[in-house]
Amino acid sequence: MSEKDAQGRAGRRRRLVFALVLASLCLAIAALWFLNRTSITTAPVHTAQAPSAVSGDDEAPGPPRAAPAAATPTEPDAPVLPDDDPIALYRKQTRYAPTSGVLAPTALDLLEPNRRYERFVPIGDTVDRGSGEEIRFLFTADKYYYEGDEDVKARLEVQRSGRAVPIDIQLSTVEAEGGSGRIGEAKPLAFDRDGDVHRARIDLAESFPEHHGPLRLVVRFGFGEGEAQEADLRVFTTPANSIPGRFLGRYRDAPQNGSLLVEAAVEIFDAGFYRFDANLFAHDGAPLAFANFKGHLEPGVRWIPLEFFGLLLIDLGASGPYEVRNLRGYRFLDGHYPDRLRLRDATTTYWTHGYALASFSDEEFTSPEKQRVLELLELDAQQGIALDLPEVANGP
Repeated sequence: MSEKDAQGRAGRRRRLVFALVLASLCLAIAALWFLNRTSITTAPVHTAQAPSAVSGDDEAPGPPRAAPAAATPTEPDAPVLPDDDPIALYRKQTRYAPTSGVLAPTALDLLEPNRRYERFVPIGDTVDRGSGEEIRFLFTADKYYYEGDEDVKARLEVQRSGRAVPIDIQLSTVEAEGGSGRIGEAKPLAFDRDGDVHRARIDLAESFPEHHGPLRLVVRFGFGEGEAQEADLRVFTTPANSIPGRFLGRYRDAPQNGSLLVEAAVEIFDAGFYRFDANLFAHDGAPLAFANFKGHLEPGVRWIPLEFFGLLLIDLGASGPYEVRNLRGYRFLDGHYPDRLRLRDATTTYWTHGYALASFSDEEFTSPEKQRVLELLELDAQQGIALDLPEVANGP
């Protein structure tokens, strides 16, 4: 075989493996969803507990009075892999089911899914000769996602060296946005001074009762030196009459197929394709894992399966009971902008039964698609064909 033919054959094989990797992830998620939908557990149903609640009711367990003897969960030790071993790398990337993964302490987007990330921003050419400090400002709100009957609470702080700087607000507005920009006219946004902070409130039910999507808040202020400073921020609103379902605060849990299956009761208002996410924590509050569900749901009360992979819990050395937090979900709107209708986030957390690690399986995730990819990789290795393995998607 000529060198050109060998390179062509290797290129075709790379494309085939890449396609199979993507196909395996899609098919695995679909298979797990179907399995969960058709194998509903008969474990007892419990009522959710607020984070601060403690109950003696066996049907609604709260945090344990004394932490059970269990190893403090730690990040799984990553095996040392040769740089040129794609088979070992692929096995490492696919140890857990694609709908579950490690919840790292640094994953703030998962741990605090409605958190804002604005920080104080320095204003150029405002350095004080004495302190060497610039004037800085912070324009933010209490969260990003809102439902249509809530109030948006924004605040503006301007300071130097930790002390408030007097300002003059020259312009402040709020406007609805769509896929092509602003919708309608901007509305005035009133700020009131509260000590060193300037606060603004938007009554969504009054000002934007039907708007679905971003709102842009704009403020321009002077501060006695240099040009006025302008800042903006966005929040996202879902009209109250468009929320597609609600969490009922009922859960059940049981070991199933070697993993921990937690099911949450949700009343679905509108048929469609949904996604739900939740986080799992150890008895001492340490983050452990995340899980998600994606699938079509019909109206009615549905039990949403969230599978926390057994090998993951074993790798972390974390026995139960576990706390389920951050339950959230939305209905996906294919081809629309915005592309989702959110449910209100669950306001309660849930404690599972106490499980020993022996309740779960130490088997790696497997599927026909994963096995086929491994066979192709091993064949390439036997024939000396180099392969750049694509990164495997995992998690939200």
